[in-house]
Amino acid sequence: MEIGEKPTMSLENSETAAPTQKPRPGGKRDGAGRPKGSTTVEASMRRVPVQVRLPKWMADWLQHQPVPAGRNIELALEHWGLNLTKGKGE
Repeated sequence: MEIGEKPTMSLENSETAAPTQKPRPGGKRDGAGRPKGSTTVEASMRRVPVQVRLPKWMADWLQHQPVPAGRNIELALEHWGLNLTKGKGE
């Protein structure tokens, strides 16, 4: 090979060629997964990610609780009299 010449690859030698991968299981299959459009939670009760600024001590406390932070917030709101069972925000 000379300077400036592009190297050529030959696939004739099967020992140097990369082996082909076998197809893996998974992917879209008939009948797999939840049916489209089905929901188990009414729209007003769906959870959405929200970024909230909290004091460091409160964020640390929430992270060290055995109950998820969202559930702790729900429990506190119920304790203070907010009824969470009815559709809210509508």
